[in-house]
Amino acid sequence: MHVRFKTGEWRLVPGRLIETDDGCLLPVDAFTGIAHRIVPEDLLTIARKLVKTADQQRWQVRQTHLNRMRLELAKECLTHVLADWEVTYY
Repeated sequence: MHVRFKTGEWRLVPGRLIETDDGCLLPVDAFTGIAHRIVPEDLLTIARKLVKTADQQRWQVRQTHLNRMRLELAKECLTHVLADWEVTYY
């Protein structure tokens, strides 16, 4: 999935992957902690896509680490959406 940053840059999440000795997939670059750089209008859509992808691949052991990172990024996106909403509407 491509993510648009506030700077106008686009990034592929999760990006390049490597396979560990036990067969699990890990991203080359960590993609958690980037929610503050994502365009605010895209945060809910990205969170939805991340959760949907993690749900579809939840039984695949090799996707365990990726799913955890996807869900952490989705949580960060939702936290930012809620923070923006509280500032706007309270």
